[in-house]
Parts: sequence; C-alpha cells; structure tokens
Amino acid sequence: LVLCHMGSPRLLRHVSTPSTNGEGTITLGPLGSELSRALAMSGGGTTGGAKDVILWDGIGLSKDQLGELQGRLGVKVTSGEAATMLRVTSTNGLAGNGKAGGEGAGREFAPAISLALAGADRRRLPLDFRNSRLTPPRKRRVNNLSLWGIIGGTLAVAGLIYLYATVTLLQSEFTQKSGDLKKMEPALKSARAQVDKVNYGEGFFETRAPTLECLREITLLVKPEDPIWVTAFSLRENRKGQFSGKSSDQRVPNDLAQRMQSDKKFADVKVQDLRGDAAGRSKDWTFTISFTYTAPE
Repeated sequence: LVLCHMGSPRLLRHVSTPSTNGEGTITLGPLGSELSRALAMSGGGTTGGAKDVILWDGIGLSKDQLGELQGRLGVKVTSGEAATMLRVTSTNGLAGNGKAGGEGAGREFAPAISLALAGADRRRLPLDFRNSRLTPPRKRRVNNLSLWGIIGGTLAVAGLIYLYATVTLLQSEFTQKSGDLKKMEPALKSARAQVDKVNYGEGFFETRAPTLECLREITLLVKPEDPIWVTAFSLRENRKGQFSGKSSDQRVPNDLAQRMQSDKKFADVKVQDLRGDAAGRSKDWTFTISFTYTAPE
C-alpha cells in the first residue's frame, strides 16, 4: 500500500491478503479491515477528505469483489494497469500472470518499478532510509552537568598533581641547599667573625669621640718651658671633657686656660679647681680644667 500526496509518496506499508487455507478466493473481510485501518491511521477515509484508491490487481478480483472492497473502505476504488500508469513496456518478453508483454511484466514488477521511479527524484521522496527516524535518538550517557563535573574533576586532579610535583621539586632543592649550607658552615663562621672584627674597628673610627685629636690640640697649646704636666684626661661622646694636672707655678694653669679660650676649637673653658700643695721645700699646684671640644670631625 503506497499513499501519495501531490505526486509524492508519503507512506509505504505491506498489507497481507488472506485467503482460505492459503489458496483460492481472497477473503475480503480481513483485507478490507486492514486497508481501512491503514487509511484511518494515515488520516484518510471520510474524515480526511475525498481520496481515491487505485488498485493494481494482480490476483484477479471480480467486479463484485471490487465493489465490496469499495464499500468496506468507504472511498472510491479504481482498477488500473501498472504498466500503463508507470509508462513502462517490456522488450524482452517478460511474462507475468500467464501473459507475455507489458501488462504482465508491469503487474509483476510494479512495486519495484514504482519505488525506483519515486527514488529517482530525491526531492519528491520524503523517505530517507539512512535516517529513517524510526529508532529513538541515542541517549547520551553523560549529560552536560556530569560532563562539566568530569572536566572540573580532571582539572582539579591535574592541579593537585602539578602542586605535588612542584612541592616535591622545591623540597628537593631545599634539601640540596641545606646540605650545601651545612658544608659551608665552617667558612661562614669564620667569615662572620671577620665581619664582626671589621664592624668593631669601623665603630672605633666612626663613632668614637675625637680623644686623640683633642689631646693633641691641648698639647700644642702648652709651651715647652711651662712647668706643667697632666695626670688625667677624659672626653665624653658629647665632646665635653676635662683634664687634671700639676704645676710648680700658679700662673701656668690660668695661662693655659686663657690660650684654650682664645682657640676656636674649644669652648666653655673653666678652671674648676686650683689648689696649692706644700711638699718639702717646693710647692706644687693641682688644677682641673673643663672644656667643650668644638673642632669639626
């Protein structure tokens, strides 16, 4: 059974033709019911509008049987010749149903020839046997959410592997560097001791009070002929200092203090203590002079 619409086949279905004991007259009851069911499922019959059924009779139905079949279907049934409708002729003497020539061959090969003609123009054939759409679409085993979860898990595992490899590499480098430092420990200890000595020496030159310079300046102010000698000298970090000494002449400490006051390198020069000390035949004078050393570094 081939259902056509505007010249294009829309439905192809095989309908059995039951007969008594497989032979003899075709039983029209089951055949009519099967054809009626096929037409109803395709939207045919009286509810789907007027339709014609063209019968290529290859089993020899009588006119009465044809009328009965038309009555069962409820649509017009017309008998047609397959060879004439398909516009084919037999040139090699093929026989069909006891006849030689075109009509017999047309009835025998009508199904194959009709399908071949329909398939010759693919634009008119809505059937695609390579994609019949009869089977349900293949279900995806993994949906989008699961797919993204798998991708995220894979990335997380890759990240953990990368972190593990990085930590392992850093641990190896740390172990190697620690071993190198342990081997260099004696040399480092010696170098640290040397650095401490240098820092201590630099501190003596950079942070110490200018004691030697101040003592030199005071020595230059003492005249060679002055009977005076120094017994103690001190200079603090704020450059305030004092020195003590003795002299056999009372005037010598005062003269030395005046010379220091006249020198720009000294300020706040004062004679704090001047006392005489009688010892035997000679008399010694003890003195203490305080000052501020103002010379630039």
